[in-house]
Order: sequence, then C-alpha cells, then structure tokens
Amino acid sequence: MKRSFIYFFLVTALSVFALAACGGDDDPDPDPGTDPEETVDKEKPTISLTSPKEGDEFENDGIKSIFLNGTLEDNEELDSCVVSVSYNEKSASLKSVPDPEPFNHEKSYSLSGKSHEFENEDPFGIIDNATPGEYTFSIKVMDAEGNEAEDSFTITIKEPVTE
Repeated sequence: MKRSFIYFFLVTALSVFALAACGGDDDPDPDPGTDPEETVDKEKPTISLTSPKEGDEFENDGIKSIFLNGTLEDNEELDSCVVSVSYNEKSASLKSVPDPEPFNHEKSYSLSGKSHEFENEDPFGIIDNATPGEYTFSIKVMDAEGNEAEDSFTITIKEPVTE
C-alpha cells in the first residue's frame, strides 16, 4: 500500500506541475490596459474649400483680399494648417509693372477637434500693390497622427481696371 500511495502521490504532483507550466503566457502584454486590436489612424484629413478656387481672379485695387472659406475635417483630431500664396510669373497679357514685388505670404493655424471651418478668413491681408500675374494658392492640413492632405491651384491677381 505504501508503494501505491507513493506512486499516486508522484503522479498527482507531476500532473499539477505540468498543468501549472501550461497555464502561463510567455508573451506578456507590452502595455497593460490597452486594446491589442487598437489601430493607428492612417486616414488623411480632408479639405473642402469654397473659395478661393482654381482660376479665381483678384484685383489689386487696395481694398481686395483673398478670403478663405471652407471646411477641414479629420476622422480623429486635427492638428495644424498652413495656407500660402506664392508668385508664379507675370501673365503676358498684363501691363508691365516697374519694379514688381511678388506677393508671397504664408499663415499657420493651430487646430483642434475633428472639424475646422473658415468663414471669410483673411489670412494674407489686402493685396494692394501685389505684382499682377499668376499665383499658386496652397493649403496643407495635418492631423494629430501626422497624416497630411494638401491642395493647391492657380489664382490670378490683376491690375485694377482704369476707366
């Protein structure tokens, strides 16, 4: 009987040790409290401008501005935006301008939330004395994860009409 009791004890002890060894996880959770199924935001923000738009023309008559209207959106969180206008070249159809000074401006915005609306925003001020010609209007928006969206197009600044 002693032998069968020792045999029973050894089998039971080995079984307990074997089951205990199988119950652990060799790969601990690297960041407890986070969802392992959580995904990184890879979706770019969107830009929906109503003005300015491709082909718009502005007179540099001392009172005109380039007003910005539209919406920026992101699925998670917006971070920043840069709006710029830069001189391309003078149009051959425009009169010559002595000592032209190109109108090159840039403005940065800090953003938050999922949406930002521009309503008659004047990022550059009055375009008085801007060199007539073609300009590239650009807008770049970045979300909190670093995803970027950009849009650019051509606008024209014209000499004022004289009567």
